[in-house]
Amino acid sequence: MRTGNVVGIVNQAGIGRSGSGSGDNRIQLVANGTFASDTLWTKTTWTIGAGVASIAGAATDTMTQAIAITPGVNYLVTFTVTAFTGGTVTPVLGGTSGTARGSAATFSEIIKAGSTNNLISFSASAATLSIDNVTILQTG
Repeated sequence: MRTGNVVGIVNQAGIGRSGSGSGDNRIQLVANGTFASDTLWTKTTWTIGAGVASIAGAATDTMTQAIAITPGVNYLVTFTVTAFTGGTVTPVLGGTSGTARGSAATFSEIIKAGSTNNLISFSASAATLSIDNVTILQTG
């Protein structure tokens, strides 16, 4: 898994430049990644409203969505943490965990999909925060 500078990761994945070939027609695998409505995500403690998914009260819970992924293939996972008060949130793709994030910022990383399931999950631990703008693009 690669983490770090968003622009660098996007460019390295071949999807950051117009006219760059194979990256121009990548398909966004997440539906409702902008949380425009309270649909398509399975959740218990998480809530969706005002264009974000939120978890409050220093809660620990997971929010998921079934997507079409292939085990062993790399995907660029990007999301923005907003309204951060505390805790961490970790993207999990097909059972493979990304990096736990504990601040407000936009994060991107390449995660090799595991074979446990066909889910994108956001696992919150002792968290009070919101996320927005979730995208998942196949990179290889």
